[in-house]
Amino acid sequence: GVLVLAIEDIGWQCVDPSNGKALWSLKAQYSTNSRPSFLDGKVLLDAPELTLVEPRTGKAVWSRPDLSLEFFGVTSGVLIGES
Repeated sequence: GVLVLAIEDIGWQCVDPSNGKALWSLKAQYSTNSRPSFLDGKVLLDAPELTLVEPRTGKAVWSRPDLSLEFFGVTSGVLIGES
C-alpha cells in the first residue's frame, strides 16, 4: 500500500508507509486540503482538476480539467455526482 498526503502549499505527496520514502509528488495549481480518494485501486485527486493516478508511480491514468470533486464524491468505490 501507499500513503497519499495532501500538503497545503505543496500539493500531493505519496510515501511508502513501510519506510517513509517519498515515491512521487504532484504540485497542485492551488493550495489543496482535499483528501485523496481511492477508486478501483487508483488514487483520485482534485488538484484542482480531477485526476486519476497509479498509486505507486503517480502516473496519470486520466485527467479532466472540466471536473472537480466539488461537484462529485466517491463512496464505496463509485464516483457519484452531476456534471
